[in-house]
Amino acid sequence: MRARCSGFDARVIFSLSADGLNAHRQNGSMAISRSSSWKEHRLADRLACGGTEYSVDLVARKATGVEGWKVTIIFLPRGEGQEIKVDLPNAASTADVRRLVTEYEGADDRLRTLCEGAPQA
Repeated sequence: MRARCSGFDARVIFSLSADGLNAHRQNGSMAISRSSSWKEHRLADRLACGGTEYSVDLVARKATGVEGWKVTIIFLPRGEGQEIKVDLPNAASTADVRRLVTEYEGADDRLRTLCEGAPQA
């Protein structure tokens, strides 16, 4: 039996996480999320840093004891390598999260500097 899915948008990637079903837009807008306490945005698809190629995401989440959003940039290796996480100062509002996305999106040199300066696990 075949099921038809009407209204499917091929520019959206779905993933399942501990916080629920997430839909990531590929058109440059901030990713949407089923959970209102979690936001993700792809800052770079391919970023070379220290001999490793990474995909780079900005993740903002509501956390216990944090006013606003806890913001982290995550460098995900596209092959072999260690995941790198860089915590940024907390964002007070969703508008501040969007400002950070705009600030870091496409800023490869700045992202590379963060990656190279991050402590290795």
